This record gives sequence, structure tokens and C-alpha cells, in this order.
Amino acid sequence: MLKLNKISKRYGDVWAVRDVSLELARGEMLVLLGPSGSGKTTILKTLAGLEIPTAGEIWVEGVELSGVPPHRRGLGMVFQNYALFPHMRVKDNIAFPLKMRRSWSKGEIAAMVEDILRIVQLEGYGERYPTQLSGGQQQRVALARALVFKPPLVLMDEPLGALDKKLRSAMQLEIKRIQTQLRLTMVYVTHDQEEALTLADRIAVMNLGRIEQIDRPESLYEHPRNPFVADFIGESNLLAANLLGRTDSKCLVELAGGVRISYVAPEGWLAGGGLVFVVRPEKVVIGTALPVDTRRLEGHIENVIYLGETVKYLVTVGPELRIAVKEQITGAKGILAVGTAVQIGWHDDHCRLLPRGTAEVAPRAEP
Repeated sequence: MLKLNKISKRYGDVWAVRDVSLELARGEMLVLLGPSGSGKTTILKTLAGLEIPTAGEIWVEGVELSGVPPHRRGLGMVFQNYALFPHMRVKDNIAFPLKMRRSWSKGEIAAMVEDILRIVQLEGYGERYPTQLSGGQQQRVALARALVFKPPLVLMDEPLGALDKKLRSAMQLEIKRIQTQLRLTMVYVTHDQEEALTLADRIAVMNLGRIEQIDRPESLYEHPRNPFVADFIGESNLLAANLLGRTDSKCLVELAGGVRISYVAPEGWLAGGGLVFVVRPEKVVIGTALPVDTRRLEGHIENVIYLGETVKYLVTVGPELRIAVKEQITGAKGILAVGTAVQIGWHDDHCRLLPRGTAEVAPRAEP
């Protein structure tokens, strides 16, 4: 359905996007995820024809779109601010792209509008004006307008950014329901990792104008390729590490302050520094007397953060090493107090040793 071939975009001396290539299957939802200035919105604008790439090709359904103006690309677009016409009723806002294309009769247009209103669950709202709708209802109208003419590809630029958290969570499920029901091919831009994990069939994590990793949500979370992805998707303990050596199946890893642990490292890894040991807080077990086969490190609780369903501990191990731990709150165990001596551990398949990379946030490249 969609193919980007080495897309690059430069503003003066700044590369907003550099050598981005990817393919998207029909009916697939791809989320571009990254911090501000990572290039995700620039990619969306090049797809829409609002920006002309400095280099590269864009193919949609086998057609190369270089030189094709935005209004002739036939793509659906949903903006963050909805861009609804305040003087038009809901049904007229939705019908607008149909009237501009002049391919349907009035009766066909009316039927298509009613059909899409039913799909976005706004039956009976056609006579209202945008100012008479809630934020979530306006967002559904914007989505209906982008879908009513059945575009081959739908582009969404942080469409839920203006909504409160509860409504945003509800709308994420609605968008996914509609995308699945209609088998839409969609490119969705966000900086919200929870939103990306909820919506995506695949996620492309972007930084400094490049794709750091593109994969299924669960693969990105469990198997990050580098420290930037591990840090941006979810929460991670990123611990500077040195590989001291290895025996038959395990190696000896040194963390900050000389703390040493054993780890099953990939074959071919040589002793040396410049590594990052990664373990997620929810993968770490904590207690005052853990079983011997799970025990790794001993320390004491420096800080306790109550998060409602979970509690987060900051555990100090030695003078230089601090590890975050997150666990569900249960009545049986309760919450451990600051200063408590504890043991923490994890299973080998819940941690990773990665080459050290940068996790800086890119300076904003878009003008």
C-alpha cells in the first residue's frame, strides 16, 4: 500500500528527516513515535504533499507521488485542531470533500454521510454545528470527514492532543475500532507512548530524523534495539556496564560502584566497556528475603512513590548504584518503608545488555 524509499528533508543546514525507508501493508496501522523534533510530523507532511522531500520517493498503491499536489493525492488527513468549518453543520463538514470531488450525486452524498455518521457513532448529530459538540465529538466529525470518501491512506497528526486523559483513552479505542472495522491503512503521529502501544500494529520509533527501530509493540517493549528505544518506550533502568569476561554460558558484568552480576550475554560479545544494562522496573522483584535462585543484589529503599495501583521504589545498592522497582500493591504484602533493607532480583530473560548509545532529545527541526 505505502512505500517510502530513502526520504530525506532538509531545512537549511538542518536535516529534519534523513534516509527513512519503510513499507506499510494494506489495512495496517503504523504509528510514528518520537520526541518533538524527531521528524515524525515532517514525514507525515511529505506524505500529504504539504512538504516536498529533499530526496527520496513516496509510493501509494504503486503510484509515485513526487510532483502530485496535495488535493490530487486522494489521502485522508486528520489534524490536531480538527480544522472543522464553524459555519457549517456537521453533515456539511463531512460532505465537503465529497462535493469538492464532484463524483457523486446529492442523494449519494447524503447516504454516504449518514453511513459514516453511523460508523463514528454520531447518528442524529448531522444538523448540529461544531460549537455545539464536545471535543471528542468534534474529533469524530474530523475523522468522519477524512474517511467518507474512502481514501487509500489516512494520515493522523496527533489528533487526540487537545483532549483530557480519560477522553483521550476512550477515543484511542474508538479509532482502533473504526480502523479495524473498515480495514483502514493509517499512519498516525504521536509522542505519547501509551497511545502508540494501544493503537499500533507496528511502531516506528524516531529520533534525530531517523527510525531507531520499527516493530510490533510487544517486540519493541521486550526487545529494544538500543538504549534510546528502551528509554522512550516505557520506563527502564539504564545502567552503565562493563563486560569483564565470560565462562561457559554466563558472563560477568560490572555496574556502577563495582557492583558485579552474572548475565547470559549473546555469543560473540567481547570483554570491554561502553555497554548499557537494561532492566524494566516492573521486571524487578523486591523483598526482604527473596529465594536464593532469584537473588541478585542487596540494598535499602531510598524513596517510595505511591502510584495508586502500583508502588515505585528507588533502591540504593552501594554508594553509586540506584535501581527503580515497580510492583502491584497487595494487601498481603503492603508497602515497604523508606530505609528498609531489601533484596532485588530479576530473571535473565527480563534484562538486556546493549551497546551504549545516545538518548538525547533532538533539537526541534521543523520551522
